[in-house]
Formats: sequence, structure tokens, C-alpha cells
Amino acid sequence: MHRPGGRELRGLAELIERTALHDGHRPIGEHALVELKQGPRAFPHAAFTASLDGELVGYAHLSRRETRHGWRLEVFVAPERRGLGVGTALIRAVLDHVAEHGGGRLHVWAYLAGPAHEVLARRFGMRQVRRLLQMARELPAPAGGPPAGCRIRSFRPSDAAGWLELHNRAFAEHPDAGGWRPEDLAWRLREPWFDPDGFLLAGSDGELRGYCWMKLERDVAWIYFLGVAPEARGRGLGAALALAGLAWGHRAGASRGALYVDEDNAPALRLYRALGFETEHHDLCYQVEVPPRRRRARPERRPGALGSAPA
Repeated sequence: MHRPGGRELRGLAELIERTALHDGHRPIGEHALVELKQGPRAFPHAAFTASLDGELVGYAHLSRRETRHGWRLEVFVAPERRGLGVGTALIRAVLDHVAEHGGGRLHVWAYLAGPAHEVLARRFGMRQVRRLLQMARELPAPAGGPPAGCRIRSFRPSDAAGWLELHNRAFAEHPDAGGWRPEDLAWRLREPWFDPDGFLLAGSDGELRGYCWMKLERDVAWIYFLGVAPEARGRGLGAALALAGLAWGHRAGASRGALYVDEDNAPALRLYRALGFETEHHDLCYQVEVPPRRRRARPERRPGALGSAPA
């Protein structure tokens, strides 16, 4: 597992920003950015780069967390270098790495999925397993209030342990969001975007029942996480928390609210549509089973026009 150095990270940051401006979407997820900054001791991951004529033109981020969900891959290519086989070379290098490290289930994310992603998926025998919707609405949203006997307030540092327990119960079956450790929360609380006033908790009888964690990005207020304790669902608490979070975002200067939700999460979709959210685009997750391969010594790689190996 590898942590790119300072110069390499700067080049990668520039490539991410340039690709995001071209595509209108960040090419790798927030978790990958956190892992890059924190390094492999905190989050086991491998970084793969592709270069042409000495220029960084592609990146693949492979994660393996201590969960039942296996490996996660995000890969992208510089907009002006697409169609040259860079993505194919990166995926092949990742599959080799996974096979040599025990194999297993690999989830591959395609953001703003299009025909090129489908071609790559078919080439490597991947099947679609998730469809993630990005939904948005204009702000302000209608006003709302919590159910009787419930109070909404901002997050305090002393809430960390209680929130973590509630979050892991609320997302126990979720393939990405569950299984948080104290470090997962602590690192996000140190992120520049974090604002405790936008981390709203709801409780009654001294116990946390739900929360809405907001993230402000320029003029967009994201519902970062919305969770309700299983025993408190069906009472309007989720809607009240979402509306409180959107109201905070509007006061903070946002003109739009946005969120991600799985297409097959029917209760959440009903809630968000009732709150005026509409689908803007979708991302796809593909899955492939990688058989293990006995590790063997590799011959020394000679430099060439396209290099794709752990960076």
C-alpha cells in the first residue's frame, strides 16, 4: 500500500480539479481524498497512476476497509487523454494487485456514468449492482418542526460517542456508510468544511434519535448524512431534520440543496421527493469477483509511454 508524496499529491490534486471542472463532477469520492491525506496506516489503500510522455493522465484509488464489502475502486482519466486505453491499463493493474493480495469482491464506481463506462464494465466482466441518484432542489425549502417531545440542536464534542453508536445502527446494512470508527468521525470533524452548527441532532428523554449532517460547498448545501434510529422511524423526524438542515444551509448562503440516495431505497426516495428533490444524474457501481493468485516476483518494469502500476 502506498502514499503518494507531496509533489505527486500536488499533481494529482491539479488533475482532480481539472477533471472536475470538465465533467461537472469530482472524479473520486470524498473517502478517497481522506485516505490520500491520512495515508495507508489509517486507511489501507493503494494508489495507481498512469503517465504519458511524463504527464500524469490517470489515477486509480483502491481501498480495502475492515468490512464485509471487500475492495472499492475509483478510476479516472484526464479529459484530453480519454480513448487511448489509459483506463483499461489502470483497471488491469488494479485487478492484478487484487488477485495477488487474496482476490475477492471488487466494487468499481462510475461517476456520471456513460457509454464508455459500460464498455469497460463489459470488457472486464463486471455487472451493475447499485445505482446512486444525485437529487437537488432550490432553496429555501418549506419550514418544519420536530415531532412533539423532540428537540433539535447542534452537535457538541461530547456527542461523539453517542452519535457514532446511532449512526452505525441507522446505517447497519448500508454498503458504504456503516461501520464507522472513532477515527472516521474525528478526521471529518477536522475537515475545513466542517461546521458544528450544520450538524444537527434530535433527541428526547436524553437519548439521540436522529441527525442531519450538512456540508456546504460554495452555493450548495449537501445533506451529508440523514439518519434516524430504527425505533424512531415513521414519525416525521427524518423530514423535520432534513428541513432544519436545509434551512441552516440557506442561512449560510446556499441557493440549492443536494444529496445522494440509492435508487432502491424506497422510503428515502419517498421522503426526498415529498420534500421537493428531483433527480439530476446517477452514478453506477459495478461488481466483479477477482480470483486469488499466488504472489510471484515480477520482472523489473522498463519505462515506456504508458506506465500503470502502484504509484
